[in-house]
Amino acid sequence: MSVKAAKPFSGRLQSLVKKRCHAEKLQLEEDISCFHCVLDDHPPSIIAINAHLASIAKSKHPLRYPTVLALFNRFKLTSARDRTRVSPTIHTFGLALYCCCRMHRTDLGFCVLGQSLRHGCGANTIIFNSLIKGLCTANNIRDAANLLAKMPLMGCAPNLITYTTLIDCLQYARARPVSSDGKRTELL
Repeated sequence: MSVKAAKPFSGRLQSLVKKRCHAEKLQLEEDISCFHCVLDDHPPSIIAINAHLASIAKSKHPLRYPTVLALFNRFKLTSARDRTRVSPTIHTFGLALYCCCRMHRTDLGFCVLGQSLRHGCGANTIIFNSLIKGLCTANNIRDAANLLAKMPLMGCAPNLITYTTLIDCLQYARARPVSSDGKRTELL
């Protein structure tokens, strides 16, 4: 098949993938299979790759987050091997970071943030919101507040979601019973 003949199929495939991913009609195995097909396309569509990763992350499958991270790592390795291929975008890194935080692995989330910065993608408010939510879920309120303070230094302005997440975390922490020694610990 010639390159010209492959292009229209590729466009139709990407259109179908985008529609089905947004409609969340793909099963996990089907989504993984389609992801590999899209990744093998020349050049692969970053929009289709991100749509598959987002579709898997939104699914109800119990292995959705580790699956997204495995596919993300495969994508990074493939793009690193062949420089003519597309590279991960800030959206791709954000999906991986979100999955790390949902798995209660904010340490991995910070690693993904570092990778994003090394790739020149930077960080945005959505990425910081995921990290702050992950830190709050892990009851690391002080670290979440410190990260909030560092956001402007990295060129990201906190938004309503950022503040709401931290306020909810603080309210939940204050509603907890006192510690076993009868003292409340300092929250910030």
